[in-house]
Amino acid sequence: MKTIYTILAVFLCISTISCQQKHTITGYIKGIGNDTIYGIHTSLHPDSINRYRGDSELPHFKTVAKNGRFTIDLSLYDLQMVQLIPGKGQILHADGNAYWASSKTIDLYITPGEQINVTGEFFPDYLSYSVSGSELNSQLANHKKTYIHLLVETMKCDIILDSLFREDAPQAEKNKIFNRYDKIGNNIQAYKYTYIKQYPNREASAIYLSNMEADSVQILYNSLNPEIRDGKLKNRLDHIVLFSTQQLQAQQRHKELSVGSTAPDFLLPDVNGNQISLSSFKNKYIVLDFWGSWCGYCVAEFPNLKNYYGKYHTLFEFVGVCCNDTKEKWQQAIKENDLPWKNLFCSSEMTITRDYGILAYPSQVIISPDKKIIYIGSGVNPKFYQTLDELARSIHSGI
Repeated sequence: MKTIYTILAVFLCISTISCQQKHTITGYIKGIGNDTIYGIHTSLHPDSINRYRGDSELPHFKTVAKNGRFTIDLSLYDLQMVQLIPGKGQILHADGNAYWASSKTIDLYITPGEQINVTGEFFPDYLSYSVSGSELNSQLANHKKTYIHLLVETMKCDIILDSLFREDAPQAEKNKIFNRYDKIGNNIQAYKYTYIKQYPNREASAIYLSNMEADSVQILYNSLNPEIRDGKLKNRLDHIVLFSTQQLQAQQRHKELSVGSTAPDFLLPDVNGNQISLSSFKNKYIVLDFWGSWCGYCVAEFPNLKNYYGKYHTLFEFVGVCCNDTKEKWQQAIKENDLPWKNLFCSSEMTITRDYGILAYPSQVIISPDKKIIYIGSGVNPKFYQTLDELARSIHSGI
């Protein structure tokens, strides 16, 4: 559930097509035969952050291997992350969407003019590969082998969790997988943290900086060699440091906000463009749900939220706050999931997430009619629903 920084991007041409260059990826992967290889590419330019959420939305491509060999030509205009995965490596969720297991992807960072060659072997649970033609990609590929077993465990957790949600299993069973998932994630982060400390002179360490906790980013950034900080990843590194600073501010605000605190006011547009503030809701309890269309856990919780909305909408004003998203995907998600409550949109320049100390998605806040916080929490948390039940009983008993 927790992460400090996620690489998100849009394929946005900022100059004429004549400025673009051909980038060729050649490769041989033993064990894939004539399989289709799917790929996505995402810009690492800071201005493109949060323009795309979800692999299916990213600029994508595909090619067909011949006896394991393939060649890919891409017109890219800046430093971009490229991910490749054989068709047989994709896993289908219950809803039919493909899941890209990190243990089976080839992860590359391509700069103008580079010629990348990938060689490896496909196994049932993972894809092992090496890269030539780029020192950065060679570093990343070699280090990935040291923690590939953890990526395999992550994949298995995701498959189990998908099954539990499909079967509507008890929350206690889901929580066990969430806890296991978090432990694995922490172990992977530890591998990357150690790498940064050990190799401050490598570009791979700059790539890994985005995976670190906010409170360690500045220290690790300062430990990088000057030529790495001021090299081709400078803009990205600067953005990571800025983002971590904002995260630390949100964490501090999260500590300051507690039950009994005055809820911060806000001004956000609804689906009709009307500006809605916290003070717009008079004499009612308010339930804020912070979510995004890109957040699988948020979307998976909609049925539970709709159930509680059906029971308590006369007692509480349910309000969805969509964050780190586009208006188009926000409106589409409202329609596809038939969300009956008031829905507001938070753009990147708005401060509500920092004001409320939102650190993860989904997050929920319950506010009293006098604008005091009754509950604030995050994740798929049964305590949130228990609080609603207890509050409803106290309201009814007071009538």
